[in-house]
Amino acid sequence: MAKGMMEKYWIRHLLVLADGALVGIFSDHDLQAASLPAGPDFPAAAREAQLERVAVGDAMTKNPRTVHPDASLLEAARLILEHRFRALPVVDGGRLVGIITETDIVRAFIKLAEPK
Repeated sequence: MAKGMMEKYWIRHLLVLADGALVGIFSDHDLQAASLPAGPDFPAAAREAQLERVAVGDAMTKNPRTVHPDASLLEAARLILEHRFRALPVVDGGRLVGIITETDIVRAFIKLAEPK
């Protein structure tokens, strides 16, 4: 189900909530790791079957690092670079309000650098 949602909407990250609270982040890398082993000796059908048996909660990164909506782009970029994240959930007062990705940050820096 997670794989289908990620493919359908062209997204690389799913934020996982329990009772309205952020409990994890599931990425395309987590999806790949859950389908291992891979390679020519491990058929695609077997990988698909493996993914059906793995729960998102078992493969996700639990209690991910977050940023506040008032955090600067520079702060978010530093966290992403320092920890090799590809996305950060945005949380305000314990409530999930969004996600910022590497792509979002690159877009923002390009917009700031473009001549007016």
